[in-house]
Amino acid sequence: PPWTKAMTKEQLDRHEKDYFLEWRKNLAVVQESDHLILTPFEKNLEVWRQLWRVVERSDIVIQIVDARNPLFYWSSDLEAYVKELSPEKENVVLVNKSDLLSDVQRLDWFRYFRSKNMNVVFYSALEKPAEEEDSGDEGTTVKVREHLQLDEEERNILRNFNKFQLLDTDPTVTCHQINDDVIAEQEHEPKLEQEPEEEEEEPIPEQKPQTDNIEPKVGTYTTKIDEGAVLDCSELLSYLCGMKGDTVDGYTLGFIGYPNVGKSSTLNSLLQEKRVQVSATPGKTKHFQTFKVNINNKNITFCDCPGLVFPTLANSKSEMVCHGVLPIDQMRDHEGPISYLISVIPRIVIESVYGLRLPKPDPLEGDRLPYPYEVLREYGLLRGFMTTRGTPDESRSARVMLKDFVNGKLLYVKPPPDYDSTDDFNPISEKYLERAVKSSAFVKKSSVTKAKENVEENFFQETRATDVCKGPCGSTTS
Repeated sequence: PPWTKAMTKEQLDRHEKDYFLEWRKNLAVVQESDHLILTPFEKNLEVWRQLWRVVERSDIVIQIVDARNPLFYWSSDLEAYVKELSPEKENVVLVNKSDLLSDVQRLDWFRYFRSKNMNVVFYSALEKPAEEEDSGDEGTTVKVREHLQLDEEERNILRNFNKFQLLDTDPTVTCHQINDDVIAEQEHEPKLEQEPEEEEEEPIPEQKPQTDNIEPKVGTYTTKIDEGAVLDCSELLSYLCGMKGDTVDGYTLGFIGYPNVGKSSTLNSLLQEKRVQVSATPGKTKHFQTFKVNINNKNITFCDCPGLVFPTLANSKSEMVCHGVLPIDQMRDHEGPISYLISVIPRIVIESVYGLRLPKPDPLEGDRLPYPYEVLREYGLLRGFMTTRGTPDESRSARVMLKDFVNGKLLYVKPPPDYDSTDDFNPISEKYLERAVKSSAFVKKSSVTKAKENVEENFFQETRATDVCKGPCGSTTS
């Protein structure tokens, strides 16, 4: 809402409340008159106030979106609102979690955004060292994404743990030799007894300026942006610092987005330390936070806005649950979100990821999608999720599968609006096809073996009628 410096605190508070209530009433009138259904959106005035303050003080407003469905998280009204406040403000779309996209998928989305004259950059807040270590395992990427940052104390524990892993690899090494090596290393290492005590103190307040200077790379990001490649931390900082030119000494970067798109993780990666709390639960950040750093002799302020859900007519509540906007643990109806998951994830992928054997459809049903209860019951039986009545716990199975979908274990990337086919945009990986072939061969072999066993068992258990007849064969009894 518009305001002036002459307003008092009470006048501004009353003005914002009246403006917000009027906006809510207009939405309700439009919803009733046009028979439209609005998706759940943020109705807390305090959260909207955080958005207004961040946009007002920011020179560059960065909308962080999820790479798997960028348009779901992108708000065109927010970009228009930024330009209404000041034409000098810049809008940037930061496509986070771009490591989940292939080069072809990322290039198609890059061409779409550029056709709309939008500033777009692709980024991944996932730590590079962790990504290289866990690139060979399927489920490790999900675990690393849940814990993006490690404290220094945790790193020391992991280093000591790696030393004692020699027992598994080299049976000739004894415990005394390992202890001697560790003691020798500790004697040569400088003693840092006071550092852990300093880290356990209270977190640094926001008013305290950042002492470390961040020096990003220069001139290496231009080509990668034009090609739609994923930028690293230094390249992204160089791009953001160069948007206002060299004449500006300092400005503010505002980070805005839906809950659970990775705003806090992105800020931690850009600040090169854990300054913002990261949580898989949507809505961890309650108030906007500011962090001041010096980049290339420029005073840059990072402003983190709480996750905000905008009202929309295009999305359903099931999609919002599947995209991590609404908390999965608090959902009451799991059939809708699971139906959406089954509609975008092929049957062969679900069977390969979880090792399930879903019931095949009847010939009259054609090539239909699996029913939600079929998938949830099979998964519940496999994992041992049972209710007190002895039946598979479908609700618990649904929560686990939906969390796998949000974390990227079940991967689906929505194509741009101008793309022809969704199946061509999401080809089935070869590893899933290989697993399906091995699984089908195993099923055929086991079914043949079981059939032979049944034939032999039925032959020896078969009782002939002549063995129990009374009198000679062929005779009749009265």
